[in-house]
Amino acid sequence: MNWAPATDNVGVTNITFGCKRWPQRNTSSRLAPPALSFTVDALEPGTGYRLWVAAFDAAGNESALSELTPVHVTTLAALGVIRIVFEPPAPTTGDAVSITVSSIHRDSCIPHYDSHQVVGHEIGILSAPSGELFCTPAEIPWDYSINVGPLAAGPYTVTHTLEQQQKRAYFEVSAPAAVTPTPTPTSELKPTATAEPTAPATPVPAPPQIVDPQEQSPKEATVGQLFQYTLQADGFPPPTFTLVRGPDGMTVSSPSARAANRDAQGSVSTATGLVEWTPTDAEVGAITVTVRASNNLGSNDYSFTINVRAARTGDQSGPQSYLPIVQK
Repeated sequence: MNWAPATDNVGVTNITFGCKRWPQRNTSSRLAPPALSFTVDALEPGTGYRLWVAAFDAAGNESALSELTPVHVTTLAALGVIRIVFEPPAPTTGDAVSITVSSIHRDSCIPHYDSHQVVGHEIGILSAPSGELFCTPAEIPWDYSINVGPLAAGPYTVTHTLEQQQKRAYFEVSAPAAVTPTPTPTSELKPTATAEPTAPATPVPAPPQIVDPQEQSPKEATVGQLFQYTLQADGFPPPTFTLVRGPDGMTVSSPSARAANRDAQGSVSTATGLVEWTPTDAEVGAITVTVRASNNLGSNDYSFTINVRAARTGDQSGPQSYLPIVQK
């Protein structure tokens, strides 16, 4: 395997070459720079591997394997080499175990399954050569599987025999993890505790914020009639209201202040301001009013519009008609 040189601001001191047999063991080798290649040997035929290279510097920083992109390779199956694979790889006493035997034959007359037996912790598998008379020269893969078990716990040896050739493989059967029963809770009568009264939440200091129940919609007033409108302001200490802009005779007062829970961490006071005014004939039309709420933490101004209409005179229920008077 070859790779490009590694660079670093404090100097590369070592290079680690890693090889992982999928899905089992890891091996690694530490190389000294300027090594740019490594030869991997002792690989098994027909097996997948992951290869990677990591560098680390004089400060002890090493490339994180999670950020590296491994190279995936699979070795070719060797001609005539028997492979034995178990499924599941780590069986328990409750599992049936599948054993697969495979290889590559030199011609079309491939071996086949003959028999197997389980004696104690020894499993013997016998393959028989092909009985065909005419064989085509070619590398032909072959395989078959057998099922054994469930098996008792302990190590097992599998011996495969094909004519004079034998291949051994090993696996272990473990007992399943014991399930610890969950204790059933027992109910016990306990004296009922008397709930203690909860102390009221202390208001959180906050600057005022005026709230208009009707938002920005115009308010209506009539000449000669008392106009009253109530605004709200949140904040603590409770805000007070003053008139910043408005017609002559308009007043704003703070008749009440109450505590309103805002959240579990405290409360905030809500004060109300009452705007009062009786418009005159000269004030028919749109009147802009600005009110201010303030406390020792700040103030907040709010403007709204009052539409003043003229007072009705006489009977406005509808048109009236009169009979003509004829004088002779």
